[in-house]
Amino acid sequence: MSISCQEYELQIEKAQETVKILEERLVSVRSKLDKKPEDAVYRRELKQLTLDMKITMNELEHAQSKLENCLSKNKSSLKKAVT
Repeated sequence: MSISCQEYELQIEKAQETVKILEERLVSVRSKLDKKPEDAVYRRELKQLTLDMKITMNELEHAQSKLENCLSKNKSSLKKAVT
């Protein structure tokens, strides 16, 4: 696997770690909002976490797509080298 493909794998790992952290924080904020639904601080935090989650998911999808392209390019390069 080429270095560039490894970079995409690292990006995927980091994004997955970030998703886990954000999910934990979202659960925490949602439970706090259940107790205090009118709390503006928790509402703001929920909005920010939701936005962060969307951004991270987009980054994850992008890195996965780039990795797939990288792997397919490497596969076709190997076939050309063999023939």
